[in-house]
Amino acid sequence: MPFVWILQHMTCEGPGLVEEALFSRGVVTVPVRGHTGQPVPEKMGHASGLVLLGGPQSVLDLKRHPWMRSELRLVEDALKLDLPVLGICLGSHILASALGARITRAPQKEIGWHPVRLTEAGSADALLIDTPSPLTAWHWHGDVLDLPERATLLASSDLTRNQAFRHSDNAWGFQYHMEASAAGIWEMIGKFPADLEAAGIDPGGLLADMSDHLPALEAAGLSVFGRWVAMLDRHALVV
Repeated sequence: MPFVWILQHMTCEGPGLVEEALFSRGVVTVPVRGHTGQPVPEKMGHASGLVLLGGPQSVLDLKRHPWMRSELRLVEDALKLDLPVLGICLGSHILASALGARITRAPQKEIGWHPVRLTEAGSADALLIDTPSPLTAWHWHGDVLDLPERATLLASSDLTRNQAFRHSDNAWGFQYHMEASAAGIWEMIGKFPADLEAAGIDPGGLLADMSDHLPALEAAGLSVFGRWVAMLDRHALVV
């Protein structure tokens, strides 16, 4: 049965709609939580793909998070094998870093519901081709990434130019969250009140806006992740 590794960095930032798309195609998910001390696989092995989720950690602090070096090596192995890779938020930073790009602190954190707009290349991208533009997406990040060499910029927001990118025809990084569920958003808001206070953001307003924006975001996420999962077929191996 085909399976993918899912690198998860925090409970409230789970695979969400990515996992739903995988299960709908009969693909098993194998979670790896390096931040808890669980060993990160050295190689992709029989996995058909790799998903890297978000989290509060930073690629800029590898000394504090040594397990992230193992994740970087796993990404490098997946890229070398031309396997499908999907990075979300922190996961997009790890992917970009594995591709040699620079990660830096953002001038200000981007938190809440903000529109992202597709570039011309994004509108024609294999995953994003049916995605509305602009799309009001869920954001929560304090780091930003430079576009990796030979990567294609797919989407931007007012605060963050490099919101989404594609490298080759098998690796995608998304700074924004299309996998998010209502429960996950509630949990994130409850987990990081200091971030909201520092940014002067009312958590009640974020929750009130969720009913307006989440349905379209979920529809976009299911489309994008469904297309990514379909790419696993050409790599599917039996364990």
